[in-house]
Amino acid sequence: PLVQVDLYPNPTTRALHVQIEQVTPERLTIEMVNLTGNVVDVFFEGFHAGGRFDLTHAVSQHVPAGVYLIVISGKRVGRHVRKIVML
Repeated sequence: PLVQVDLYPNPTTRALHVQIEQVTPERLTIEMVNLTGNVVDVFFEGFHAGGRFDLTHAVSQHVPAGVYLIVISGKRVGRHVRKIVML
């Protein structure tokens, strides 16, 4: 399971830092989803060995300002959702 998820800065303009503390190794997906449920950007798709995971992602210029959800999902960790604001 995930122990901790941090997203910053929030609100942000383009660069978003994702920090995850995960106990078990597994395949993770980190996506940015709009409020209608459409995936607008994929931050990460791949295997994570467990422990601390740091990712800085430059959000696509095609993503307009607004409120979005960052969805972190995996078979063992389940689905974790955090809200962010793009300026």
